[in-house]
Amino acid sequence: LELKPDRESAWYNKGLVLDNLERYPEAIAAYDKALELKPDRVDAWYNKGNVLYDLERYPEALAAYDKALEFQPNDDNLWYNKACCYALLGNVDLALENLRVAINLNLECIESAKNDSDFEIIRANESFRGLIADNNQQV
Repeated sequence: LELKPDRESAWYNKGLVLDNLERYPEAIAAYDKALELKPDRVDAWYNKGNVLYDLERYPEALAAYDKALEFQPNDDNLWYNKACCYALLGNVDLALENLRVAINLNLECIESAKNDSDFEIIRANESFRGLIADNNQQV
């Protein structure tokens, strides 16, 4: 990076390393630099969202996932992660809406949602149970 500070892939890779070391604020800064150089780098938006999620900064994570979805709208992982954030924020309607999209893109999201602790707060919700049960019959 000292020799080529404008190399977005180097900043992205630095973000990955810092993320793995759980040096989250530094990882975010590295992802931000990569995104400054290449704003459409979906995996940088995705991983930045994951770091923000790990820091329990859910509204910011949602913004990062939304930005990634601008470039990759059919990514079930992004929709699923948004559903998790909304569930953790207690927003049942948006959690279900995003989970529904994730399931429509990939039925394997049903199995993930069944046991994901992020959905604990909404697990007893009738609409959540219905969404899982209805789609479970299609698998």
